[in-house]
Amino acid sequence: MVYNTVKKRISKEIQKEEKKCLDYLQLHQPNLVPDYLNALKKGRKRVLNKLAGALLREDIVSLYSKSIKLKKVGSVFVMSLEDVDENWELLIRQLPESSLRENLTYFVFYFDERLLVFPVKKEYGFRRVILTDDILLISKEKMEVVETASDLLASLGDMLPDQASTLKKELDNGTANYILALSDYEQWKRELCEEAEKLNTDTSIQYALSKKRSNPLWSSSLFFEQFSTEGHNLHPGSKTKEGLEPGDVFSFSPEFRQSLLIYFLAIRKDYLVSTEFHPDYIESKFPETAKLYEVQMKERGYKVKDYRLIPVHEWQYHNVIPSLYAEEIKMGIIVLFTGLAIEGAASSSFRTIWPKLFGKPALKLAVNSQMTSTIRSISPQTAMNSVEFSVMMQTIMEREPSLENFLPINEVAGYSFRSESIERSRNLTVVVRENFDSKLNPGEIAIPGCSLYNLSPISGKNLIAEIADEYCRYFNFNKAKGTDSFLTEYLSVVIPGYLILLVKYGVALEGHLQNSVPVFKNGKLVRFYFRDWGGARIYENRLNQQGIKIDFYPDSVSITSDEQKMREKAFYTVFQNHLGEIIMQLCEYSGTQEKSLWKKVREACDKVFSELHTQGVEGVSRDAASLFEPWARHKALTSMRLYPKSGYCYSTVPNPLATECE
Repeated sequence: MVYNTVKKRISKEIQKEEKKCLDYLQLHQPNLVPDYLNALKKGRKRVLNKLAGALLREDIVSLYSKSIKLKKVGSVFVMSLEDVDENWELLIRQLPESSLRENLTYFVFYFDERLLVFPVKKEYGFRRVILTDDILLISKEKMEVVETASDLLASLGDMLPDQASTLKKELDNGTANYILALSDYEQWKRELCEEAEKLNTDTSIQYALSKKRSNPLWSSSLFFEQFSTEGHNLHPGSKTKEGLEPGDVFSFSPEFRQSLLIYFLAIRKDYLVSTEFHPDYIESKFPETAKLYEVQMKERGYKVKDYRLIPVHEWQYHNVIPSLYAEEIKMGIIVLFTGLAIEGAASSSFRTIWPKLFGKPALKLAVNSQMTSTIRSISPQTAMNSVEFSVMMQTIMEREPSLENFLPINEVAGYSFRSESIERSRNLTVVVRENFDSKLNPGEIAIPGCSLYNLSPISGKNLIAEIADEYCRYFNFNKAKGTDSFLTEYLSVVIPGYLILLVKYGVALEGHLQNSVPVFKNGKLVRFYFRDWGGARIYENRLNQQGIKIDFYPDSVSITSDEQKMREKAFYTVFQNHLGEIIMQLCEYSGTQEKSLWKKVREACDKVFSELHTQGVEGVSRDAASLFEPWARHKALTSMRLYPKSGYCYSTVPNPLATECE
């Protein structure tokens, strides 16, 4: 009823996608309606700022390079523009002096006799622009506050391609879903704080350790996997879920912490391609389900030996399988069951499901919906290369004892429907990943990198700040000294891992934050797990030089003959996405100068390059020169949505690792 009482006041402000979420909440979660309405402004602003940051970072329509920088000093405006023409002066005079702050830099973009004004708090390495306050659009007639991401795109009008209309829809969808996540977060926060108080804990880290001590089967890892309110740290469409209704988003997205079902179906063996560490891997890991499966198969007259048991995502099972595979179901190639399902929960990845039974393997399941920029089905190549890649990693790790704390989360099985239709083969595909929860020792906490910048509902700090606090407290450091030491130890594990694999073996891991799972004890990094081989790039020549051969599935994009593409995969994901975020957060936490932290990264890289050079490894000089170039190529995620026919898009940004940056 709260929605109805407020509706008249805000009806013009509610976007179409937001209304869908509100209508869903009114019917199914009415207690969250006030929280949704309260989160509208915050949610819109957050997505808007992500988009603005991306437009500036990628210099789309020259938004960065042609912006004038303006600062307020007392009552005077200081601009990086020598000659101000009449139009400029008229527009600049409309800037409300009282609302401009002296500690900000304003990026002012002039176009079509209008100004866009971006209030910038700080600019971090790789042109990571952090915005605050209101973005303004000024014309001769009026000054407006830009309220949503789609409004910002609309303001640029004909400067953008026609594809901008598609991006607007995606961002409207993502904004509504983000507000939904914020509203649920507020309720979770109230509940968790109440429980934390009873446990006498004042951080999420302490809460998780306390819960684990009282119940060893409680998954602290899943708890932190689902700190996913913010989504991708750089992508403005991080909450876009095209094709899903608000109820689906609420039921299946990790940030809502709901239980879901993992359904099982049978595929006739001659229509299945598979790879496994051990025969009948699914059946052996889920024996109770396998027994029920055999009973139902026999009751319906099917020969069990002719089929395999395959898990499917609940949303996919209901919304895609019956229609896309109608003919195969009719012919008995695919067999559906009644009630053959187990309980699971989404990890930080929507489609990677953790069974609720402790110690069971994680299941990466196809979902035929666009999330961020990609349809989340799975290629047969990803599934069929899973075990081969894991075996390759085991071989490398046996040769590199120095990487004892840099460890793979192995993919142990892969299955894909055999079909000449790409759509059919991609939408019934599974990758099975080993469970690492049981590998944790007492007092250890595993936190996926993409959760580190999310706010703890208990302390109100982001998780990396909680970890840094734990570290400083345990080792008796102040924030400055603690930040310095914490990063040094983090880099001592992470940098050798990624660079030895790259330089010596030609294996460029997709080392962004979602694929990274650092393990902490008392705030100190004790181990680092990496996962998900699908986006890796292997320069086969280097691997072969080390005497390692791989037999990947035909047409695998993981294999490249281009040395530079190998580097770009690792350099962007590891240094720009991963370490760029870690360093930014540590600077925000401690006030440490960013330059000094990037110097530590360079020193760690130099040390590894020097050791590999001493070993006589080829390619060291080329890789080092590329990593330390003055300018770095940055994966341009927003450009790829605006110019989809261009394939992978990159922008060139200043490199904080360059020699001249020291």
